[in-house]
Amino acid sequence: HYFSLPGKQQLLRSEVERAIIDKDPRAAILITDCCAAQGHYKAQADNPKTITPKAARLSPLFESLFMGRSGIFSITSSKPGEVSITRGDGKGSLFTYHFVDFLKSNSTRPLGWDATLVKLKSSVDADFKHLTKNKGIDTSDPRDGKSDQFTQTVHAFMLTPRLGMRVKQKN
Repeated sequence: HYFSLPGKQQLLRSEVERAIIDKDPRAAILITDCCAAQGHYKAQADNPKTITPKAARLSPLFESLFMGRSGIFSITSSKPGEVSITRGDGKGSLFTYHFVDFLKSNSTRPLGWDATLVKLKSSVDADFKHLTKNKGIDTSDPRDGKSDQFTQTVHAFMLTPRLGMRVKQKN
């Protein structure tokens, strides 16, 4: 799994994950939408914009997934060897669509990552099968006309709670 960067450079997802783990954070959540496909970066990135959001109350779902956590949570759009496909509208992949939809439709429910992943795996795979009309896609040699991927599986590389305790000396 890698990110395609300008100039046909590739950054391995595992390198990003290792850089995060090496910082020894109390909690880290890495959610990516990348695959093992041979796609390449095609657009020039816009200049980043700074946005100062208004303070808002976090939804119970967002709070349960992202706040007050410890451990490493590393999730991506497709398991190793699978490509992550889009709907062809230029707005994102199946994983992105379903993840955003899940966050919106379950915002009032304090669900954990296990329940989230079960739902995402099911909805992404169903959409993949619908879009490919259960014929799959060819990921190796497009000239042979044979399909070799019949599913897109949301994959958790690590869902490990942090072990141990932090202690502070009492005065």
